[in-house]
Amino acid sequence: MYGSIFSQQNEEFKSAKHYFNAQKSMLNYEFSRKLKSESDSLRKNQIYSDYEEFMTKLDSIENKAYLASLVKVKNMEDLQEIRIRQNPEAAHHLNPFSGKITKPEYPGGMEKLRQQITELFYADAFTDYRKEFRTRISFLVNETGQITQVNAEGDDTLFNTQATIAVYLLPEKFQPATLKGKPVKYEYHIPVFLKFD
Repeated sequence: MYGSIFSQQNEEFKSAKHYFNAQKSMLNYEFSRKLKSESDSLRKNQIYSDYEEFMTKLDSIENKAYLASLVKVKNMEDLQEIRIRQNPEAAHHLNPFSGKITKPEYPGGMEKLRQQITELFYADAFTDYRKEFRTRISFLVNETGQITQVNAEGDDTLFNTQATIAVYLLPEKFQPATLKGKPVKYEYHIPVFLKFD
C-alpha cells in the first residue's frame, strides 16, 4: 500500500500522488463520519470491512495510474536523450579525469533511501507467486538533485517495474553531486533484495 508521502521527483508522479492522496483523504473522512454515526456494532464491522476492501481496490487503481505515469515519463526521457544525441553541444558530459566528484547524498543517508524504496513498493502486484526478489536499480541524479532515467535490472519484470516506480516516488531530492564545487549529473546504482512474508 502506498503511503501519504508526497513525491518530489517528477511532475507526472507528483500529480498522480497528489490526486490519490486527496481521494484517500476524502474517503477516510467519509468512512470515518459514517462509522461514528453508526451505533450497531455489526453494521460498524461491515462499514469497516467495506472500507478496507475499497481502499485495497483504490491502491490497485493507484498502481495502474503510476504504471501509466511511468510509460509517459520514460517516453519523455527517451525523447530528451534523442535530442541530446542530435545536439551534442547540449549534453553535459563529465570527464572522469577532470577532478574529484563529490557523490550525491540522500537526506538521511543510504539506510533511509533503502527504507523508503521498500515502503513505496506495491507488493500486491507480484508476491502471490514468489517471495524473494533481487534487482539492481540505476538512475541519474541531475544537477538539482532530482532523479531521472530510472532502470531496474533483475530476473522479474514485474518487480523491476515496481522498483522503478518506487524510486520515482521517493519523497526527497538528493543533494547533487559536485565537481569543482559545481552541481553535476551523477549515475547512481543500488542493489535491492526484498523478502516478503
